[in-house]
Amino acid sequence: MSIFKSTPHIFSKSWEFSKAQDSVRTTMLPQTDKWDKKYPIEISDVELWEEIHHQPGNFGVYAAWRPYADLFIVVHYLFKDKDYGIEIYRNEIDVKARSRQLGIGVEEKEIYIPSQP
Repeated sequence: MSIFKSTPHIFSKSWEFSKAQDSVRTTMLPQTDKWDKKYPIEISDVELWEEIHHQPGNFGVYAAWRPYADLFIVVHYLFKDKDYGIEIYRNEIDVKARSRQLGIGVEEKEIYIPSQP
């Protein structure tokens, strides 16, 4: 089961366990669109994130879902209001490497992404 969170929920409920958060829990994936690559995607462009890892009050790892793009963030919850509290990655290899450095067990899971019309 995947957990999806809006950007405001990531930053406002970082101390709560995911099951207590107002998040979208579903076996069906929420609607998404691929990012139009005319310019690089930024955090403010993302409406919905897939939670990869969440350790309340410590770290969170998220992947852009709506729109769907190669954008990952590692949020250091204690420092989320500082410039250095959010790390941005633009590929899966780099975010996995950083997760290993932080001792975060990022699990592998297969997700079916439906083709866009």
